[in-house]
Amino acid sequence: MNSKNSFDHCLNAVNGKKGTKKYIVYKHLKPLLIEKIKECAFLEGFKSIRINLDHFLNCFFLLFNGGIQLIGISEQMSLRTFYKYYNLMHRYGIFENAHKDFITSIGVTHNGVTDSMCVKSFYNKAETNYFYKQKGKRGVKISLLSGINKVIYAFDVKTANMDDRPAFTEMVKSCKNSLECINVYADSGYDGEKFTTRCKASKINMISVPRKNNKGICKRFLSVYDSFMMRKKRPYIEHINSIIASYRSLSIKRTHSIARFKTLVSLACLITSIISYKKPRKISLRLKNNIPV
Repeated sequence: MNSKNSFDHCLNAVNGKKGTKKYIVYKHLKPLLIEKIKECAFLEGFKSIRINLDHFLNCFFLLFNGGIQLIGISEQMSLRTFYKYYNLMHRYGIFENAHKDFITSIGVTHNGVTDSMCVKSFYNKAETNYFYKQKGKRGVKISLLSGINKVIYAFDVKTANMDDRPAFTEMVKSCKNSLECINVYADSGYDGEKFTTRCKASKINMISVPRKNNKGICKRFLSVYDSFMMRKKRPYIEHINSIIASYRSLSIKRTHSIARFKTLVSLACLITSIISYKKPRKISLRLKNNIPV
């Protein structure tokens, strides 16, 4: 799982034209996940694995894509056994480590975009807090940092009342991948001199839309290049937010803890990154009458 070649076969299959890309990723991720689950079960002290892990992952992907469908899962396997291995993946962070290994294998670009999205919670008093704009509703906030190639480099889940700037700071601290010397484009929610200084201390150049004062006047302006990149590349993160929200298990937080919900978010980020990533093409010269075209 830590080697670069472990994802090559999956990336080659996604770039093909047969089948839906999402389910192609599921098909080629299964052997890697089964191997990792067996390693975690050995570390946990399991004497033997008596269930079919391929069938377990099918049930887990059903839960991930369709939301909470415990009736359908209970017809396929015992819920006690299902949550036993689901908690095993949660404790050892299988999807989070797989995502970090994938980002390490492909590297990080020099330009990125960041944004956050709020998700309502089904359980009101379970590690949530009120929305900033919607009173009386609790939820969590998903912070994302992606590149201009639509690959998600870092993610984090916090309570909905947390501001975008401290949420971004904690996301960068928890990320083990190298995010140095990267230009990050963001909206006006990330604007601030102190916050920009803290980002520069972490070798991150935060470029945000300048805020206006009460009189509607901006104290600073973006350069021509930064304004062009903001207008051209920043909508990518909005497209990624819509992809993450398209999974029914992530449209509403139905888990009791944020940590379990983060496990589902990490799987969505891994699948989205694999589908969005495109290998750099090799430059080849076509020869016609011994003359390069």
